[in-house]
Amino acid sequence: MPSHSIHDISRYLQQIGNAEFVNKTLFLAIGEALLQSTDTRFDRQQAPDGTPWQPLSPKYAAYKRKRGYGSKILKMRGHLRDTLTMQATDASVSIGSNRIYAVMHQYGGRTRFGQIPARPYLGISDEDEQAIMGTLQDAFEAMQP
Repeated sequence: MPSHSIHDISRYLQQIGNAEFVNKTLFLAIGEALLQSTDTRFDRQQAPDGTPWQPLSPKYAAYKRKRGYGSKILKMRGHLRDTLTMQATDASVSIGSNRIYAVMHQYGGRTRFGQIPARPYLGISDEDEQAIMGTLQDAFEAMQP
């Protein structure tokens, strides 16, 4: 399959925006694939571009071990990962979490406990772009007589 960028996908969607197959069902399929991809990032502990997440500080790693939370990054009780949701409409799909700390982990920032490094888990990887374009092409081909 040829390589496609998110810009190609956006342009393609704009061109076919009124096509019959561009509907909530299509965006639900794309959203489900993106949810799965995002979930996999928690296992791989890496950003959408494949960059490994910054390791836990030695102090915080010891804190987690002492309390039996293991060594996984972005996982204490699993709430962030478990609250990932997807919302689809006839024109878009969005993925996210309702946890107040979700943004801090995505972008990093300062808290009363210190600096939290960015550990992006949301986003569209190169593989995701290929999957989205494949889904669009499959939907288009299914509509052909």
